[in-house]
Formats: sequence, C-alpha cells, structure tokens
Amino acid sequence: MLIPPRTDLAPAVHARWAAASAVLLLREYADELDALCAVLRAGGSVGECCVCIDESIDARRGSSSSIGLSTRPLDIVGGGVPPTTC
Repeated sequence: MLIPPRTDLAPAVHARWAAASAVLLLREYADELDALCAVLRAGGSVGECCVCIDESIDARRGSSSSIGLSTRPLDIVGGGVPPTTC
C-alpha cells in the first residue's frame, strides 16, 4: 500500500520517499512487471502492454474484469479506484 506524498518534506527526504515507494511498487507487482517485460521483448504495442498488465492484475485478484481497461485506466496504480474524469 502506498503512502500519499507529504508536501512538507525537504527535497532530499521527498526523493527518498519516492524511491522507497517505487521499490515497494515493483516488489508488490513483480509478476505484473515480468509479464509486461515479456510483452515488450516480443515487440508488443502499448495497447498490448496495457491489456497484459490488466490481465495480470485480474489474475492476482482471481477475477476477470468485465468492464475493461477503457473505463479504469488508472487501476494499475490507483489501487482499484477509477478516475472521476478522463
């Protein structure tokens, strides 16, 4: 789970927070990253990469998305909360 950034931090502290958050995301979503790398190595398009990530996340949750990527583009990084506007 990501912690929201604090705006009162010094730039160096904020940079350390950002780096730690990136490491935590990469660890939590290692399977999704591996799947994405495989698609990229195969020369996949941006759309194929998005579908790959979406399907990997659905597999993790043990469900299949019936609403599709187009209605939840930020689900990958937003913790399942779709944006209010796009």
